[in-house]
Amino acid sequence: MEPRQLQKEITACLWSDGLRNAIEEKKYTFTEVDLLGIAFHFAPSFEERLRLLKLLEDYAPSVSAHAARCIDWQNRSLEAFRSNGEGEIYELRIKNEPDAYEERYLCATFDAALEMIDGFWQEYDFSSELKQTRYVIEKRHILRTGEPFQEDSLGECILSAGKVLVSVDGLRDESENGSCPHDCSDCAISCVANIEVSFPAFLPERTPVRWYAPDGSVKYGVHLNFHHAKEMDFCYIIPFDTELLTGRAYEQHWGGHWHEHILCPYVEEVPVDELPEKLRENYFGFCAWLDAREEF
Repeated sequence: MEPRQLQKEITACLWSDGLRNAIEEKKYTFTEVDLLGIAFHFAPSFEERLRLLKLLEDYAPSVSAHAARCIDWQNRSLEAFRSNGEGEIYELRIKNEPDAYEERYLCATFDAALEMIDGFWQEYDFSSELKQTRYVIEKRHILRTGEPFQEDSLGECILSAGKVLVSVDGLRDESENGSCPHDCSDCAISCVANIEVSFPAFLPERTPVRWYAPDGSVKYGVHLNFHHAKEMDFCYIIPFDTELLTGRAYEQHWGGHWHEHILCPYVEEVPVDELPEKLRENYFGFCAWLDAREEF
């Protein structure tokens, strides 16, 4: 597979249509290290992550060995998570939509937790799984009398609708490179978790945007690119529901206003005419205020 096709295969996993289109239109080129970071951080599922990492192992010489280590580490992490020792149990948490009450169930094994997901929908058949449904299975250690206090969480995995495995916590105190001292300055080889990818700027200044949150929800706000950067790893966004935009007391709140740093692959433009009328009014009011400030 030639480099351009490999990049296209890897970047196809990005959620943002606008970002993918900008990458193609600008003929933007990522390094093989960048592609490793994209595959690991932005693949929508565990299975797709392994598939993309395997492509990098086979067709990206400079990161081939690193990708292979990541695959092995991910597989061993899942195997270790599924295997519970004495005094270890699993807590299944179910949220049918982002704002729903989180249901919780204790399960003896990982497979039992998966089985209980099916049982949950059989029991509550008046409801149904949604695209935004999320399941978290957390492995816990049972604390006993006479033992020293310790945190009981041993890691968790996340599943999306259809019980699709999204991610699983890595082996404790270990990265794909082996034992992890938790001090990056002590490592000769950077681990994949520390790869930060820059993307081409793909949003016009003051663009209304929506972004995809980890809980499956989609949120809305205004993107600002203060320094007119040509590349960025995250988008600076002021959510529409913040006091700055809803109250319109711009001078009072500017500088201490709430904002979000959202990684570029999870952000896309929303046409102004698709905004509800109230949000559209707030958006135009904010833009008018920015126009009146010399620095903008």
